[in-house]
Amino acid sequence: MHLFDMSILTYIIGLPLLAAIVLAFVPRNFAVIMRFVAIAATLSSALLAVVMFAKFQTGPGVPAYQFEQQIPGCNRWASAITWEWMGSTSG
Repeated sequence: MHLFDMSILTYIIGLPLLAAIVLAFVPRNFAVIMRFVAIAATLSSALLAVVMFAKFQTGPGVPAYQFEQQIPGCNRWASAITWEWMGSTSG
């Protein structure tokens, strides 16, 4: 799996998570940087959500799940705890 092969839904979830992890290591006295990173992550995620909304298709013949992302190999260890990751949107 390459970085750009992922679904847009994965980026919408991952960007704020990555920003939160980065912000956990920024000292408190860098408030301007913290705000900039938080606003950048929020606006990026919102922009990607608008793009995903624009690409969403409805009607007959459209797949039930769109913007699907499955992690290869995840099901092997996840089946031991009966859990599977599959992020998608449905219509």
